Amino acid sequence: MRDLLTSPQKRQLLIIENLFSSKEWIHINDIAKKMNCSDRIIKNDISNIKRNFTNLKIDSSSKGIKLADAISFDLSYVYQTILAESESFKILEYIFLNDKCSLSNLYKSIFISKSTIYRIIGKINAVIRKKFDFQIKSNPFTIVGNEKDIRCFFSQYFSERYNVLDWPFKTINEYDFTNFLSLFTNYSDIYYDFARFRLVKITSIVNLIRAKNNNFLHLKDVSSNEYYQELIEKESFKDFIKLYSQKFNIQLDFPVLEQIFIGFVQKNFYFSYEQLKEHYSTNPQTKKSIDLLKKIIMELSVEFGLRITNLNQLLLYMHDTSFLDKFEIDSYFILNNKKYYPLSVLKSYFPLFYTTVQNKIIEYRENLNYSTDEQIINHLIYTLFTHWEGLFDELFKKLHKIKAIVISDFDLQHSISICSALNFYTSDRFTAEPYSKTYLSLSELEKSEYDLILTTFEINDKLNKPIFNIGKMVTFDIIEKLRFILEQIYKEKNIFNQL
Repeated sequence: MRDLLTSPQKRQLLIIENLFSSKEWIHINDIAKKMNCSDRIIKNDISNIKRNFTNLKIDSSSKGIKLADAISFDLSYVYQTILAESESFKILEYIFLNDKCSLSNLYKSIFISKSTIYRIIGKINAVIRKKFDFQIKSNPFTIVGNEKDIRCFFSQYFSERYNVLDWPFKTINEYDFTNFLSLFTNYSDIYYDFARFRLVKITSIVNLIRAKNNNFLHLKDVSSNEYYQELIEKESFKDFIKLYSQKFNIQLDFPVLEQIFIGFVQKNFYFSYEQLKEHYSTNPQTKKSIDLLKKIIMELSVEFGLRITNLNQLLLYMHDTSFLDKFEIDSYFILNNKKYYPLSVLKSYFPLFYTTVQNKIIEYRENLNYSTDEQIINHLIYTLFTHWEGLFDELFKKLHKIKAIVISDFDLQHSISICSALNFYTSDRFTAEPYSKTYLSLSELEKSEYDLILTTFEINDKLNKPIFNIGKMVTFDIIEKLRFILEQIYKEKNIFNQL
């Protein structure tokens, strides 16, 4: 979807992403070469970045440029700002929220010429069709095409475009819609944390808006009667529906409710493992999915020696995520690939395990005749890593721990206290021991089993092992620098390739 941005917007986004992913200084000349443009253009882009992204601090020096406070910076702010400024996405949002709008209204809202509007819409239709099966139709302006793709795109768009505290749907009161939605989520007896409830809320409001505009999604395998029958028959529920039909200006009859919760009322989606277990033997598609997933998880457990303590819940999460596909926000992305950084880290830490998981999930999707699009595969990999209880602890335990020797020019007790602090903060990947010998021999240290030498004084001699002067006291700054050194040692020793 980056092709919907202007050339300067695409360049500026790439500059920020490169700064975010690099801990080192980046020369402007290197950026210019990478983007096939002049240094002057990049310098101008950097000036625009500093002016337009006020929360973004960029340090400049003779060494190049570097992002200040990269650890605490959230890239979501950048994507939100770019989406807000993009004329293409402004047009898409306005037409979605104002279905069948006139050229005059669109022109007054976006503040660009009528000829430019038609040119941009032509570009939107050409770009969108590469990934989603819908387009903008003119006179009046409306969005037509595959209804599932339309809902997927705009649910994802609103989740990326707006901050978690924003509510862009002005025709429907957020408080009212939250209360309305809470009745159904509470009835499902499933706990929704803040983040998950927000995503369900965005998906549901997009579905409601499409239904209000008489755009219905028709699916074969819907089992809403089974889930909502008891609730619908309650007298108190009828009063509730009457109230919110007035608030939302639409008759919330059964077909409309079904549209609002379409992703969650299908036969292959389950709110609990107990519900899944109940339908396992009678639903061939569910049975096939669960059998394949269980085989994958057990093979991974045996092959890599990993414990699995929440198998049933993991099967439920993986099955539902795979089945929901486009109905779930973040299974695909528009600009903000939230999973790129965590998945890149996981792949660099555990390359063998990651590749094995990836191949098995692709095979699983192929066996079910589901799409193996890279984005949904990554979404499922992320789900497995985050929902397998204790997986990270299990994987890190399999890695070789880096051994360090701590040499203090104070006394032995000082070395011991430093070791205690270091082992506390880095115990998952690192173990430190105090140097207790009477004489200090650098040649012996070179031959020792230690991967790293930590001192409280300078050693100017060059050794075949990394040396780091940690000073007289362990601080958070020292811990951060030490973590970076540990990363380098892991890479040099090829430790990550063990898993």
